[in-house]
Amino acid sequence: MIVHVTGAALKAALLHAAKNDIRYYLNGICIEAHEKETRVIATDGHRAAVVRVSAENVDVTPRTRFIIPRATVESMKVSKAALKHPIAIEGPNDSGEYRATGGFGVAIFQAVEGVFPDYRRVIPETTSGKLAQYNPAYLADMAKAAELLGHKFSYVEHNGDGPARVTIPKYPDFVGVVMPVRADKVEVPDTSWSRA
Repeated sequence: MIVHVTGAALKAALLHAAKNDIRYYLNGICIEAHEKETRVIATDGHRAAVVRVSAENVDVTPRTRFIIPRATVESMKVSKAALKHPIAIEGPNDSGEYRATGGFGVAIFQAVEGVFPDYRRVIPETTSGKLAQYNPAYLADMAKAAELLGHKFSYVEHNGDGPARVTIPKYPDFVGVVMPVRADKVEVPDTSWSRA
């Protein structure tokens, strides 16, 4: 099997992957390969990102999936100029190893065991437009993902208490999800002193 991705897709997704989560399968990047496209998916349970890359994948079955460890993607030193260059992932071989080859060199890894969550279930089909509060760091990571993918900003489609959909204008190959901060769990400080 040979699956193609880009450094930009991997690095954009990595921004949304968990770090040291007890749900170890979230600490990596899920690759979902189809014959003509690859989807690069990451989530930490509070946000998610899915990047679609057009690709001529070889010997894949519908929705072939494996999880690349976070450390492997972090070790891929992809230059800014090479973000859109292809990365070929071959494997697994007889010992279960995958081999990623690109402008950074070669990275050999074992796929993370476990079942990655079904990201399709959390992406809202429609959004209400009802305002909500979001963790600003998560929104900043969505903007960084847009930059890595060659665009200037991302757009948040508010959805009240439900997950917000995040898109990149004029770029249909990215969708993100950000869960709102529950306002009933936030203690708002008294700032009346600032107007006195």
